[in-house]
Amino acid sequence: MVSALLIFRRDQFLFSDRFASLEDALADGPGVLDLFSGSRGHASDLKKLGARWILCFDIKHHESEDLSLSSVQQSLVIKLTELGAFFAMGAGPVCASFSTAITPPARTLQYPQGVPWASPLQQQKNLAGNMQLLFILWLVRVCLRKRVIWWVENPDGSWIWRQTGELSWDAILRDPSVGDLRLDYCRFGTRWRKRTRFRTSSHVADQRCFCRCLEPHVVLRGRCKQAKMNYTQLAEAYPRGQPNSGSSSTD
Repeated sequence: MVSALLIFRRDQFLFSDRFASLEDALADGPGVLDLFSGSRGHASDLKKLGARWILCFDIKHHESEDLSLSSVQQSLVIKLTELGAFFAMGAGPVCASFSTAITPPARTLQYPQGVPWASPLQQQKNLAGNMQLLFILWLVRVCLRKRVIWWVENPDGSWIWRQTGELSWDAILRDPSVGDLRLDYCRFGTRWRKRTRFRTSSHVADQRCFCRCLEPHVVLRGRCKQAKMNYTQLAEAYPRGQPNSGSSSTD
């Protein structure tokens, strides 16, 4: 198993400080698969919490981490999951084509996989999103079969959760271990609400942690002068605070 994992670049891994080397960490047992890992904040927290090692994938770091490639999906991610390399898996797939904020709408209740009148460019984006979701569903089914703890995250209203046919979650949701954690980021210290859904087989399934703010939220529109980036980009990272019952402030 160690040799199978070492085909990846070493900088794709984070591993616990209790090990002298990556090889020692990999040899100690299963680790965590972190897909669409972004800035790796979640992976860093898992390391602090004692995970042996975490294997991260995000095309922002290197083209070899492109999860749209079938070679990466099938011969690497799926194969290693089947072999028992991981005890947990997390994924926050890109929600671009699944966003309900797209105008004009790229998906509707009648056409959840994409409206036929979308522009050629939007049709390409819809197809890419659909293929990405197919991969996620495939991986989740493997995780359920291999008893790997998993979660998949997207905005609460995302079209990812409202698909039909081959893209439907219905069969997965029939598993008694599967449920949704739904939460608002403001409960964890952000100035924006950003209601988010984590579909998961973990102990947090079927829990809620919604807004209790007494003040207005920052609207995720436009640019933040202090951070020098768009608010939507600023809000991409997962909040790092503990759940609270306080109010949110604005700029």
